Amino acid sequence: MRITKLTQIWLFVMMVIFSCDSNEALTPELENNLIENPSFESESQFSLDAWEVVNPNLVNASNDTPVDGGEWSVRINADWGPEEFQPQVCTTIPLSPGQHKYTFTCWAKYKNISGVIRLKIVNPDTSFTHNSIAIQDTMWAEYTLSDTVTLSATDTLSISLSGGFTHVVAGETTFDLCSFEIVE
Repeated sequence: MRITKLTQIWLFVMMVIFSCDSNEALTPELENNLIENPSFESESQFSLDAWEVVNPNLVNASNDTPVDGGEWSVRINADWGPEEFQPQVCTTIPLSPGQHKYTFTCWAKYKNISGVIRLKIVNPDTSFTHNSIAIQDTMWAEYTLSDTVTLSATDTLSISLSGGFTHVVAGETTFDLCSFEIVE
């Protein structure tokens, strides 16, 4: 009788273990997510498709992901230099001219040097940071920016994920599961 109970428990535990899916990304695949490749992977491989890379020697694949983050995230090392040359990945959000209320979310964490998320308005003459948030957690945490932006016919909205600025201490910031939604 005792062996039968242990066998049943063992079978139950094995069924639970083997019925669990792999760590497939529960990417923010909301119908309204305007970010292509929000989890930095394609077909279980690391991918920076749809992201422009600045200073690619300091932008790397990482298999450290938040819960439900799939297999890959992007790790960006901190570096010195002007903001436009700091290691970062950027993507452009396709928005029509006019006023848009949005919510941006991203999971991130840092080691030694805090990275930054910047939402920039870019036009042919200039670009400026519309909104930003510094990464403040050394463990995976979700960051959210909610705001309203007004774009002219020549403006675009760009999202930049940066590893941060440093002169001496090495550091890095890791990002995953990005989402940009228009909420009206």
